[in-house]
Amino acid sequence: MSAHQLLDLAMKLRARAASAGPCEREDLLFLANEYEAMAARSFKADQAEPVSVILPN
Repeated sequence: MSAHQLLDLAMKLRARAASAGPCEREDLLFLANEYEAMAARSFKADQAEPVSVILPN
């Protein structure tokens, strides 16, 4: 999944958590935080310098 898709999913989970009971809210917010963290790692990986590899002939 792309960083954009992960953030979109986290937003949907947070919206669902707003109307959920206390136990479900805690689970949904945990998942939203995890998806946001994955999106941040994905974005950083996309921004990293490309790796150059020189192959022998």
